[in-house]
Amino acid sequence: FTWASPGQADPRRLKALDGIGQLRAMAAGELPPPPIMATLGFTDFRPEPGRVVVAMPVAEFHYNPLGGVHGGVISTLLDTAAGCAVHSTLAVG
Repeated sequence: FTWASPGQADPRRLKALDGIGQLRAMAAGELPPPPIMATLGFTDFRPEPGRVVVAMPVAEFHYNPLGGVHGGVISTLLDTAAGCAVHSTLAVG
């Protein structure tokens, strides 16, 4: 299991983009996505100004001991969508 470290992105490039530009660059594969996306198996990431769509098909490794999706997984999806939606509104710098 491998991923790109978020620290590998060129900081000058990040600082030159506004929030939606940063997210669109991640969606296009021009900047590395956060490792949690690979860890949990996110399959879709569509940023728009003020809105971000994130998708992840449920897999057995997401289940809690009772056989439902673990609350932490659901919280991570919510955190990603909400946090990135706010990030999409940020200006350069």
